[in-house]
Amino acid sequence: MTKLFGFPNGMETNLYDLLRQMRFNLGDEKLHDLNLRIALAISDEAIEVPFERVGVADLLQYAQGLPLSDPTKLLFADAIIRFEEYETRVNRVLDQAEALIREKADLLAPYAEKALADWNALPSAETFFDQLAVEGIRLDCPHADVYPIVMQLTTIYVHSNILSAQYLGKDENTIIQYGVFVDEFTRTERTGKTDLESIANLLHALDDKKRLQILVALRERPLYGQELAVVTELSPGTVSHHMGELVGSGLVKIEKQGVKLLYSLSEPRFREFTAMLEKSFLR
Repeated sequence: MTKLFGFPNGMETNLYDLLRQMRFNLGDEKLHDLNLRIALAISDEAIEVPFERVGVADLLQYAQGLPLSDPTKLLFADAIIRFEEYETRVNRVLDQAEALIREKADLLAPYAEKALADWNALPSAETFFDQLAVEGIRLDCPHADVYPIVMQLTTIYVHSNILSAQYLGKDENTIIQYGVFVDEFTRTERTGKTDLESIANLLHALDDKKRLQILVALRERPLYGQELAVVTELSPGTVSHHMGELVGSGLVKIEKQGVKLLYSLSEPRFREFTAMLEKSFLR
């Protein structure tokens, strides 16, 4: 259970979501092609992957460069190679849990209904994407299907098949799964934390020389992940890990441009940070 649905040491996702993303991108027809699974697994905004010329050696090389523990690297690679076995295990657990989830449906349904009502009350679709931007997510997709999720109440998942769609000749499809408590959690984060708690969280994000180097580079102009990898001399996987910390703190914003992610400084967040420091420590 922990291996399938928990977050292995250093991974920013769990195996369940990794497997689900594979199926979403490749579909039933192409899912059983190991080379396509590998190509998708090692693709990100910093790498141009030749879909037709990758294999297990490329997967192992990619996994070796990830900022993960050795057992987690092996687990990641093994899940890609033995996809069917892992997916069967996931489905078996989900089948067992379905009855329990249905028992709680009456408790969870009102939250989903409220989220849907709030979205339907928005004046336009652009307003919803503005809300995503508040959470640090900017998308350039022509449209997206949005679903409320009640099991992970404060999480936003974005699934896009844009990379595989280009290669397989399919239409681009984006799905956003939006935790029904995200907006309430955001409001609480802004109003419920003391300045000292907020300062501590920001200092944690800044407590790394490479992350400071990234912020200095972004001061000059917005940069893509590949450019940051060159600036910091880090692997794309390690850069992604650092950007997760900085985006989570609100110091950095993301704009999704096709398969690439463009990072930029959030100047209002820095001003807020300095104001909190002055208020808390200076007379």
